[in-house]
Amino acid sequence: MGNNIIQPQEIDQNKQFLGNKTLNLKKLIAWGFNVPKFVAVPSYISNNLYSDDNLKKEIVQEVIRILQCKKYAVRSSALIEDGDNKSFAGQFTTKLNLSSNELIRVIDEVLKQANDFLHGELDKFSIIIQEYIAPDISGVTFTRNPNGNREMIIEYGFCEGEKIVSGEIKPEKISFFWNELNIKLPKQFLVNQIVEKFKDIESKNKFPQDIEWCIKDSQFYLLQARPITTITNKQYHQINFLEKKIREIIKKLNAIN
Repeated sequence: MGNNIIQPQEIDQNKQFLGNKTLNLKKLIAWGFNVPKFVAVPSYISNNLYSDDNLKKEIVQEVIRILQCKKYAVRSSALIEDGDNKSFAGQFTTKLNLSSNELIRVIDEVLKQANDFLHGELDKFSIIIQEYIAPDISGVTFTRNPNGNREMIIEYGFCEGEKIVSGEIKPEKISFFWNELNIKLPKQFLVNQIVEKFKDIESKNKFPQDIEWCIKDSQFYLLQARPITTITNKQYHQINFLEKKIREIIKKLNAIN
């Protein structure tokens, strides 16, 4: 069929065997954003990988050779995840801060959970193995309020992002409209210009995004981006129309002053 490990430069020709989480990471890289290095395990070997310990060993050896990380993260990238209509957020297993010696065991755990959830249809499941970034700050950003309003919402904490996503940690929260000035932001956000990056990601995807990210040693990383499934195309058109009118009014007021 093909390679057991798919590197980012090989994603386009293997996209039918990779989940949207993987495809979205590839887009972010192509757009020039900072994404921790990763490889993908395609869906066409998931059934064999589930039952073949020797294949797991071969793949882990190849992953270590390619990535050469101190620590790893293993993330699901099911073919049904992160779609336009349903995200399946939190339905599959993610494991973080792993040593190379833990990868075989964790890949097995991730596959077993996926096999149960998918009722044995592992040909619909792929995996991302990624460099683990031990964050100083982690966050989740909704470029628009999931209820359909215009504002951006940033939730963040001084912890791993999974603790925010899972609800284990109550995050700090900032909410503001795109045209607001003098927004009070932590200095790490200003240094990394992350608000502008979030706006750019929405603009490039042409739809509101749910974004996971982190900051380590003053460097900003994107971990994933997916559509906000609770917002409709009609709502987004209305948001853009309203914001266009607001910009026009502000421009006129500035010209008068």
